[in-house]
Amino acid sequence: TNLIDGCRHYYILMKYKNINLIIEKIIRLYNGDKNKLFLVLVGGFSRSGKSTFSEAAQKKIIDNGIKSEVICLDNWITDIDKRTGQENVRGRFDYSQIISSVECYLEGKEIRKLKYSPANRKKIKSNYIVKNIDEGIIIVEGVVALDIANLRLASNLNIYVETSENERKKRFYDFHFNVKNISLKESDLIYK
Repeated sequence: TNLIDGCRHYYILMKYKNINLIIEKIIRLYNGDKNKLFLVLVGGFSRSGKSTFSEAAQKKIIDNGIKSEVICLDNWITDIDKRTGQENVRGRFDYSQIISSVECYLEGKEIRKLKYSPANRKKIKSNYIVKNIDEGIIIVEGVVALDIANLRLASNLNIYVETSENERKKRFYDFHFNVKNISLKESDLIYK
């Protein structure tokens, strides 16, 4: 299976309102689709709510008797000590490995990688495993999910998650200060 084999595309701009309606739409679209695997991409700015949405969607999908897995693209971020410091967001992710991993997953193989730790900004010795399912809804979530053309072409549904800038900024500073242990001054430089 090649990621560019044609699939129908739906695009949803998800603002911070009722996510249950969008999750119900995902389930309806899956139930009406003849493909056994239904690929959903969830993208958006950092701290916009992509992971929260993806986890809630997966839970409700499973509660509806449908298999589901979430692939978190953060696990393909390059370790801080292997970066030049000149990378933009795109440059921090290994696009070719993301494409290869998702292709292999869609061909029936599970994903096994070292887990990325945002606190350490590098991979840790814990494994990140996504068990393969033969049918159901696969959610691929991450800042760059909608930026990777091969994934967009293979997806059945693309969701852009948006939240108010004030809420995103609050989450951003909280995450950088409390999880990454980055000073507010450094966080301010990153944010700008």
